[in-house]
Amino acid sequence: MASFPRVVRSTSDKAFGTRHGCCPAPRLRNAWPLGVDRLLQIWQADANQRLMELFKFHFQDVGNTLEQKFLGTIAFGTVEPENLEAMLSTRFGDFGYRLRRSIFYPLLGDGIFTQDGAAWKHSRELLRPQFSRQQYQDLGMFSEHVDNLIACIPKNRGPVDLQPLFFRFTLDTTSAFLFGESTYSLKSNSSVKGTKFAHDFEVAQNYVINRFRLLDFYWLIGGSKFRNACKSVHDFVDEIIKKRYEAPASGPIEDGRYVFFDAVAEDCKTREALREKLREEIHSVTGNKANFTRQDLRKMTFLANVLKE
Repeated sequence: MASFPRVVRSTSDKAFGTRHGCCPAPRLRNAWPLGVDRLLQIWQADANQRLMELFKFHFQDVGNTLEQKFLGTIAFGTVEPENLEAMLSTRFGDFGYRLRRSIFYPLLGDGIFTQDGAAWKHSRELLRPQFSRQQYQDLGMFSEHVDNLIACIPKNRGPVDLQPLFFRFTLDTTSAFLFGESTYSLKSNSSVKGTKFAHDFEVAQNYVINRFRLLDFYWLIGGSKFRNACKSVHDFVDEIIKKRYEAPASGPIEDGRYVFFDAVAEDCKTREALREKLREEIHSVTGNKANFTRQDLRKMTFLANVLKE
């Protein structure tokens, strides 16, 4: 028997579909109960690096939008441009992450990939300048990492697996842009910490991907290896954060380039100052009283202005 929350959600989804004239999506048929065959098919395709090929086949076979069931949970997949535009732009507020936060949280914490609503918008505003065109007009930062990538490719004519090299290249350039300091995982004399970070991030990322595939049963995938990889990633980033905090304050603009981490640091300082001012006002009005009265709240003008904002 379906749980009460699931019945409510199903009824709500049907009502939403009726309001917007949505037709039922064609279903991707399962050969085994609960769609276990689909999960095994996905994991096998992933192991053989044929995952995108498998998804393309499903959409070509069933349609641009399809319904599928994994372990009793209904999920939808779509490559329909109008649906993607609605989810990511025109009707963004109608969609939420639901399970995604719980699935991603051990690795990514509370950030743009796990937030909804106002918190997500705030994180997006902090990140938006990072993707402005002028950020990438100077290719000097890329050239160093491209040289490191080329140096990792053997000079003989044998086959080369470029995927792990591209992963590390992306990690090195992204960390440089976001943190103001690269992991340098491609350099032959790179630090052990940078190389370990790249390895542990990949391990944790693969766990998160497999948790996502299990949907409601994501909690079945975890364990000490996953926790240790997440902790290693957090420790590496925390060390960079500590260094940036201890360095002379330069603000979010460094050498004419926006550094996302420094913008976050500035934002955190602003929030802490705001909290401190609120604490001071509350203490000045109420002293050590455990309970507030309506009259006390009327005296807190700064708190009232914050709430209005």
